Amino acid sequence: DADPQNIDAQIAGFEEAGAVVFRKTSEVVAYVSQRMQPQITYDYPSLPNAHFGDQLAAINVGLESFYDSLQSQGGEAIQVDWKPPAGGNEKLMAILAMMKS
Repeated sequence: DADPQNIDAQIAGFEEAGAVVFRKTSEVVAYVSQRMQPQITYDYPSLPNAHFGDQLAAINVGLESFYDSLQSQGGEAIQVDWKPPAGGNEKLMAILAMMKS
């Protein structure tokens, strides 16, 4: 064997110490996926439309395409033209926050 690091001896040492050793990525993926917690889902009851009255309306803050979609389906909606302070620049927002206080 021309392996100067003696991989088999290293693996044996790791396993003796309690480590789980894999030689293939597919083995790691299988091992991890078998040990992952199942995703918890919640079963919320549906509410009949009668709970909401005759007319629904939406206030959309964000992507205008959501507003356009509601409008095209005959829904009543208002589009709020909102942008984060300082254009979203965190450094400028910090300066604005200091000026406020």
